[in-house]
Amino acid sequence: MKRIIGFTLIFMLAFSGYAKKKKTNSTLYQFIENKGQFHPNTSYRTEIPSGYLFLENATFTYHFYDGSLLENLHHGTYQGDTTNIAMRYHAYKVKFLNANESPKLIPSKKRSNYFNFFIGNDKSKWAGKVPAYEAVTYKDLYPGIDLIMYKHELDGLKYDITVAPNADASQISVNYDGVDSIYLKNGKLYVITSL
Repeated sequence: MKRIIGFTLIFMLAFSGYAKKKKTNSTLYQFIENKGQFHPNTSYRTEIPSGYLFLENATFTYHFYDGSLLENLHHGTYQGDTTNIAMRYHAYKVKFLNANESPKLIPSKKRSNYFNFFIGNDKSKWAGKVPAYEAVTYKDLYPGIDLIMYKHELDGLKYDITVAPNADASQISVNYDGVDSIYLKNGKLYVITSL
């Protein structure tokens, strides 16, 4: 019998807009396949509150922007000088150490909608009818160990690590690169960024 180790990714943002309201954007947590419209390292991208999550071979890359600034500008409630506004960003990587560098990424639960990316004048970089999915599995991230990232109805985004019988779960090792700080408190992992 396989063992499942689950991790829920809850984005607790200190931005006023997300602290007070729940985002209802239908693109949130849809895994959009890379058909050339994203960086070549990216296999799938999903929107998360105030940013994007890029699924790469044995790595997740989180890219956040200042969601409260964007919301205030959008709604005309920004209180500062609008002549010289700079958007703040923060990106960091979650790398699975000593993992299979080329695990097979398998999408599932294909959605009925699709996305078009017609950006710029170079038609060779356009992507049309790009499918989106509700889950992506990293097959054999480690020997006998798979990871599935999926949209969870209650918690938002979640991933489970499935360990086959006789597989060694102690192989799983994760490095956070580019965060301001990281710590455990009451059994929860806190990842702190500049935002």
